[in-house]
Amino acid sequence: MEQLAEFVTNHWILVTLFIVVSVALLTNITRSMGGVTPNQAVTMMNKNNAVVIDVRPEKDFKKGHIIGSKNFPASTLPQMKGKLEKFKDAPVLVCCQSGNTSADSAKKIRELGVDNAQLIRGGIFAWEQEGLPLESGN
Repeated sequence: MEQLAEFVTNHWILVTLFIVVSVALLTNITRSMGGVTPNQAVTMMNKNNAVVIDVRPEKDFKKGHIIGSKNFPASTLPQMKGKLEKFKDAPVLVCCQSGNTSADSAKKIRELGVDNAQLIRGGIFAWEQEGLPLESGN
């Protein structure tokens, strides 16, 4: 135990960085838990008419997005309450580029009255890794 205390005292910057990185990693893991995989999302879209909401900025959305998805950038969600209300009874899948932004966005969408909102784990990156199609433009 004395060696640990001595190490922490002598290498306090390294220990602090380790703690910060560990907390960031755990936060990321916790946020990515829950939600559905890209393949589960496809099943929900085909069988349950799930609506996909892409929360990336419009320019990223136009470069490539899930076919049939709606673009509601994360920064505009509070103003989109009226548009989101029409999806309140449907399963809603939220995606972003990597899955980090969509976790917070899915929570905001649920707070705006869409109870069935959940994220697509891994976002567009995971979607592309599974070889699933994207469309570009609007």
